[in-house]
Amino acid sequence: MDHKAFLIEAHRAEKTAPTSGPFRPAFHLAPPTGWLNDPNGLCQWENTTHIFFQYNPLDLKPGNFNYWGHYTTEDFITYTLHQPALSCDTDADANGVYSGSAVVEEDQLRLYYTGNVKHPGNHDYTHTGREHNTMTVVSKDGIHFTHKEIVMTNADYPVDETLHVRDPKVFDFNGIPTMVLGARTNDDVGEVLLYQKIGDQWALKNRLRTKEPFGYMWECPDLFTLEGQTFLSVSPQGVDADGYHYQNIYQSGTFKISGDPTGDCSISDFTEYDQGFDFYAPQTYLDNQGRRILIAWMGLPDVPYDNPTTNEGWMHMLTMPRILSVNESGKMCQAPLTELKKLRQNKKNLRLHGQDVTWKGKAPCEIILSNVNPASHFSVTLGQDCKIIWDGTVIALCFGASGCGRKIRQAQLNTVYRLHLFIDHSSIECFVNDGSTVFTSRYYPQTEEAGITFSGMAIQANIWPLKNFNYSCCSDWNNVEDTISNDSNA
Repeated sequence: MDHKAFLIEAHRAEKTAPTSGPFRPAFHLAPPTGWLNDPNGLCQWENTTHIFFQYNPLDLKPGNFNYWGHYTTEDFITYTLHQPALSCDTDADANGVYSGSAVVEEDQLRLYYTGNVKHPGNHDYTHTGREHNTMTVVSKDGIHFTHKEIVMTNADYPVDETLHVRDPKVFDFNGIPTMVLGARTNDDVGEVLLYQKIGDQWALKNRLRTKEPFGYMWECPDLFTLEGQTFLSVSPQGVDADGYHYQNIYQSGTFKISGDPTGDCSISDFTEYDQGFDFYAPQTYLDNQGRRILIAWMGLPDVPYDNPTTNEGWMHMLTMPRILSVNESGKMCQAPLTELKKLRQNKKNLRLHGQDVTWKGKAPCEIILSNVNPASHFSVTLGQDCKIIWDGTVIALCFGASGCGRKIRQAQLNTVYRLHLFIDHSSIECFVNDGSTVFTSRYYPQTEEAGITFSGMAIQANIWPLKNFNYSCCSDWNNVEDTISNDSNA
């Protein structure tokens, strides 16, 4: 389908989609209709933050066709929806505009992405029958993108790679344009390919992998420096569960890099970003204040549990933006973006001294719970069957029927002194101990009448009901069918 025909179909789908429902988020980005997965092209250009995302407005699954949806914001409270930025309209991306990144180049915005092609025939689409083309496209206004070009094809990647080489993240490293690509070798070992641009050509500089294989495919790579430490961020597939770790079907986390990632370096053990059920494909960017901001897909592929938002005509959301930092022990921490405090309303204070206390409010809300005696046990019960339980050694996020197949996720900790919760209509994000441990999950409460119950010996809770985000659709996208029709008549 050519780009103009796709825009018309997408616009009609969005115009006729329901705009409300019990599980529609108040302060998370979701697709207007259809399917959403990975965040893409995160960047701040001048004062505007661009958030692209994998999008299929014409179906509730990605299928063979993924496009790029597009939101912008200047304050993380008011968002504008734009026309889908990219569609599958060339031979080099005929079966999907897959994940990628954005680079600000003075007077234009450049996107890099993977063009997916699947050839007909008896193929496994890992070793035969697929193309993963690294592509680029530019825009002078950040909205309309033109001049697609092929940067690299599978023939340009190492010969021992499968056809799964994708998700280019491009950034400046010591003044040199640098690209990392997720890859899977013929021996089913995950790794990251690191390229640098020399003149007009991209040259392979390093292949980043662990000494022992860690999964068969590393998706959605990212490489960045945070407070003097270099992190390689990946989403590995094929990692076996290990106690409380690696409980999801696919993982997301970081390795610490010692040395020069473009040359001689070593890679540390893997640390998960999130212990919850729904977190994958995170990407980061550096904003104009020098903050490293992370956004992830609040979902996972190939999961055994359900998401009843299909009944409302949409699937999946993005996480809240999070500021990354490194604490005194060298662990990466995640904190809710400061701007989100503007959503707060009518603060409520609760104090517990051994008795149960129930707040009769409901989502959306934010809760900061301080455990006055960090050794003491406590629990928080949302509605009837979502519980956060600290027993002195393990903190657990547990669901009953509202989990729709999600049961329990746990983390072993020495102490819990602070819990920071963000509760939306169908999601929870739980930051433990200033974000050194995080749980992110979807859930689907059937009733909010039970409120939120706190149990513990010495607890102080601050609660804020939250306002909704403000959304609008840009005028160009509202009138896109008339514009295309006029262009065709001309």
